[in-house]
Amino acid sequence: MNLTAFGNCMKRNREKHNITLDDLAQRTGLCKELLQAFEDGTQKPKASELKKISREINVPLLILKRGGGTVGFRGIGEDGKPVCDWREY
Repeated sequence: MNLTAFGNCMKRNREKHNITLDDLAQRTGLCKELLQAFEDGTQKPKASELKKISREINVPLLILKRGGGTVGFRGIGEDGKPVCDWREY
């Protein structure tokens, strides 16, 4: 996990939804200082913390963890499973 990319994605999407760090702390039950460290790229979040943040800033967990981008559906493979690709942004 690229902590800088993750932190930038988290901050960008938090601000996009007009959520302050105080709001996010209250909604997730995580302390503001920890959330700030995530955004600064100085602290790696645990899986449980990622899930809470992802839900509150409305960003799919995979995209948040990767630091942004989109997952594109390409179709169904020969094995009957979805085929997707990752697009950075």
